[in-house]
Amino acid sequence: MLSQTRTSPRNLSIVICLLLLAAAGEQVHAQNKRIRIAETLWGFDGRVVPGQFNPVSVLLDNLTDDAVEGVVTLQGVSGMLQDVGGRLAEPLYLSPHTMRWVQFYPYVSREATTWRLAIRTDKGVIFANELTQGRSVFSDALDGTDAKTASAVILDPSGLTNRIPTSVKHMPAEIFPPYSTALVGLQVLFLDHVPDWETPRQDALLSWVRSGGELHLLRDSNRQSLVFPSAMADLNQPFDDFLLGSGRVVRHDIQRSELSQAIVYPITLQMGFSEDPDRVEIKQQNEIKVRSSVSAPSVIDEELFAGMRLLTQPEHAWWLIFLMSLCYIGLIFPGCWFLSQNKKYHYLVTYGTIAGLSVLFSIIFLLIGRRGYGESTVSHSVAVARMEDPGHWNMLQWTTLFVTDGDEYIFSARDQQALFSAGDSQEQVAATIVPGNKATFAGQIPPFSSQTIISRRRISLPDWKLSLVAMNGDGRELIDVLISTGQGFPSGKDTDLLLLYGKRLYRGAYDATNKTIVKGASIQTLDDFCATRRTFEYQSFWMPMVEQADDPRTKSERFMDESIYGLMARSLVDDGVVVPEAYTLPPDRVRLYVYTNTLDGAMPDLNAETKTEGRILFVCDLPLEKE
Repeated sequence: MLSQTRTSPRNLSIVICLLLLAAAGEQVHAQNKRIRIAETLWGFDGRVVPGQFNPVSVLLDNLTDDAVEGVVTLQGVSGMLQDVGGRLAEPLYLSPHTMRWVQFYPYVSREATTWRLAIRTDKGVIFANELTQGRSVFSDALDGTDAKTASAVILDPSGLTNRIPTSVKHMPAEIFPPYSTALVGLQVLFLDHVPDWETPRQDALLSWVRSGGELHLLRDSNRQSLVFPSAMADLNQPFDDFLLGSGRVVRHDIQRSELSQAIVYPITLQMGFSEDPDRVEIKQQNEIKVRSSVSAPSVIDEELFAGMRLLTQPEHAWWLIFLMSLCYIGLIFPGCWFLSQNKKYHYLVTYGTIAGLSVLFSIIFLLIGRRGYGESTVSHSVAVARMEDPGHWNMLQWTTLFVTDGDEYIFSARDQQALFSAGDSQEQVAATIVPGNKATFAGQIPPFSSQTIISRRRISLPDWKLSLVAMNGDGRELIDVLISTGQGFPSGKDTDLLLLYGKRLYRGAYDATNKTIVKGASIQTLDDFCATRRTFEYQSFWMPMVEQADDPRTKSERFMDESIYGLMARSLVDDGVVVPEAYTLPPDRVRLYVYTNTLDGAMPDLNAETKTEGRILFVCDLPLEKE
């Protein structure tokens, strides 16, 4: 007798789903063969700077006879290829048999991350490919022993086929980012031609130099000095070596073919690092390694967000919630069980009582659970802002938004070259991110929960009219200094002033009458200051932060005051340094730190009413003008 095997409906459904998934995978795979990635460039020289928004440039090649129109997205993946963080999106139109560069600006938190590039059209996802993140710029420096070179490139003009020299990495001029906020990770740029750029890229280059970049100008192909158009006329100064803002411009009497390793290496070698194995003792090396681990950008980011989450953590009456939970359990059993044993009542009375108790206690838990952070939407933020010119600052900001109503919340910034990212890069965030002068961060936030966001923007503020009038120092110790300020300079009890000279920090004393800043008491080295761990106690969800009896400050005031240590260390990443001990300020300048409350115009726009609170660490290099 032959036995017959029947396929159950459940098994049949599973088979159908697998076939559909396989068909979809084959369709995407087939499309991948028709659209390919011709080239990928992470950062500027193939490396990324953790703790910064890094450009990633992808050259897409359409091998088909059909145009592709849709949106190209980039999103981080973790574990079993689970999407994490927000989704970066850029519009895309790719003509048949053509290639086009697309550029994203993801925030790189850690040194090793995988990303997924996808093309989405009305037909769905037609292309998906994984991108492995570039190597970290800090990889050689974190152990404090190996030499570490800065992020440096030479710009190639359009159509250049012979990539010389080999002593430095190359970057096509057409993919140089048009936003100064995306250039912070670049430290050294070599240029031997005047790029045929539109105004945004010209402005971005000047902004980058003024913020501390180092531009090296070579002779062009005719061995002539570069002469820039009026929009970039500041680069035409008749000096071989001059300062522009906080940055530096150097002219070389050589062409690109003569740019040897002997010339490039000393320029790109980071200060404080040497190939000499005897430069410090092993004990000092180990100390550097430990301190660098606590100064890593991802560690500081997590500490800042952890503190701000506690400030917006709903302060529930947990004792009342536990008590009501016990009452509910007791009324259900044995309460309802005893009720069911009473023969005088119909059995439906028991079911009705259970249903009634469920509704009643749901309302009770809703009411006592809603007693959160003042039952209002509130945002906290801290930021580091570096002066670009007297009216503009390049600001990196950490924000936590706590909401009471679940909805789509949209952060936006117009004409600020803004870049946004989700603060937690390891969790999936339902947010779409668009960069640029019409940048937005649009995400769904559940009720009574928070969303962390990192942003970098170019903000405009009134001119503080800062000027280094006089400075006297021996290269190691600052003897005296005089800095003049204008009317809009922030001062008061909530403003702290610090001065950095070489490796040492000093208090700044503000004279409101004369509107000047002079040197106060010496504090300690920058390294020791950054290594100071805040006393802000991060406790568990169930145990709120314990207030110190002798501390009159609120939780928010304590956190804001003590965040300065992490922000000072974090500001050094803009200098290309992750180990504070390795950084020394050039002796021809003083760095002024102004730690004050958030100013008007320093917060991105939000499509909801919210209370805001925050601090900003303003960083300004003041070179002593030569007579």
